[in-house]
Amino acid sequence: MRSFSASSYQLKKMLSNLSVKRMTVLGFALVMTPLFVTLLYMAEQTKAISTKGSESILSVSELIDANRALNQSLTRIERFASQYIVLKDPELLERFSVEQFKLDSIIDKQLMTFGDIELNQELTNLTNQLSFISQLLPDLPEEFNELIEVEKHFKSINTHNNKIRQRTNLLIQEAAIDIRNQANNVDEVILKSLLIVPISMAIAAIFIHLITAPLKRLITNIKRLEQGKFEQEINSTGSSEVREIALALDTMRSRLHALELQKSSFIRHISHELKTPLAAIREGSSLLSDHSLGALNNGQQEVSDIIVGNVNRLQQLIEDLLSFNVVLDSSSLQDAEKVYIAPLIENIVEQHKLEINRKNIITELVMGSGYILCNRKQLTVIIENLLSNAIKFQEQNGKITISASINNLRLTIAVQDTGLGISDNELPLIFDAFYQGQSNLDNTIKSSGLGLTIVKELVMRLNGSIDVSSNLPKSGNTNKGTIFTVTLPKAFTAESSS
Repeated sequence: MRSFSASSYQLKKMLSNLSVKRMTVLGFALVMTPLFVTLLYMAEQTKAISTKGSESILSVSELIDANRALNQSLTRIERFASQYIVLKDPELLERFSVEQFKLDSIIDKQLMTFGDIELNQELTNLTNQLSFISQLLPDLPEEFNELIEVEKHFKSINTHNNKIRQRTNLLIQEAAIDIRNQANNVDEVILKSLLIVPISMAIAAIFIHLITAPLKRLITNIKRLEQGKFEQEINSTGSSEVREIALALDTMRSRLHALELQKSSFIRHISHELKTPLAAIREGSSLLSDHSLGALNNGQQEVSDIIVGNVNRLQQLIEDLLSFNVVLDSSSLQDAEKVYIAPLIENIVEQHKLEINRKNIITELVMGSGYILCNRKQLTVIIENLLSNAIKFQEQNGKITISASINNLRLTIAVQDTGLGISDNELPLIFDAFYQGQSNLDNTIKSSGLGLTIVKELVMRLNGSIDVSSNLPKSGNTNKGTIFTVTLPKAFTAESSS
């Protein structure tokens, strides 16, 4: 058993190492060969059965014709013999002899050829009886002058003829049964031939698996790269073409991983280097702005306010760069955990309470119970950025609705506002890095334009999707505003997890 398993493994390994072209040709040959052999076998068997059936039908036809000819000849012989006894005409005796010769020919050339022992015995008896009558007719004694005497001799002939007829009928029935059996044999051959179809399909399935399995593994590796998971090496067995692709993918993975680490390190380093002097500038500008170092005239106060505003903007840019670094850091994607949706969203809304109250915005939360398996930090960044974006473009006394529902193991989060909306021209651009939407609102701090880019990148890496729809404020249009809908997998309700 162990030897068989080892042989099977070696065979599978040998087949897997073939090129895709050779494996395809080999698979096609192995699939078609049994079908071709079966087709030849079925054709040969059908031909043999058909030939045998034709011979049986021909023999039945010959037997029927011979039996009919025998009966007709015996009838004529009996008539000629009876007429000769009455008329004593030599011509009738000659006709009797000619008909007897024909009868002997029918028996020898047609009936005797079937090789049936019982039939041949009756035919011999019939021939002997006729020979006796033919020898007796030319020199009939006086007591043979009556027809009744002739009938006595022909009675035994008729008895033999009846036995011959019964035997030939039996032979005809046996031939008919044989023909029926041959027809059944054709059906049996066809059914046996059909058994090769599952075998060919199994061979085809094996080669399809051998060809597609390495490709599926490559697809899985490519999707993992798409999600930013660069840590795991790409090792794929299979054909030479698949191994070459796997090697190229692994080389690309290594380079992407190195670039990822460099980017993360650079952003962390530059952010740290910027924060140190920025803190000093912010502290100094604050001292100037609140007159801690002395009173300022109007011009000086205006310059001080500009410095404070730009320092705050620079601080926001640095924070956005650090958030964007979360997207670039693929290692954080590995820390998946059970995250309950409702408490997370409530906590995020609470953290933005000051901004919400400043614009007197009404917030409505529509959430069910459930959780999702993902990275908590990244899900938090997604919801925070969508909420911040909604607050930024929301007018005074507006409304923001956040809904979360789980259906078919997928979490759907919708953030809807009643703000200015997004034009059709801007919709394709809002997820581009550093793009800032056109807003008529007076926002003190301008954004970096990275928020929605971060959201889309994180959603994609979590195998999710994001959609956006928007209505601009128009006369009579009460459905103005924008709604962002995020869908993520691996979500469970309280009922499905129990």
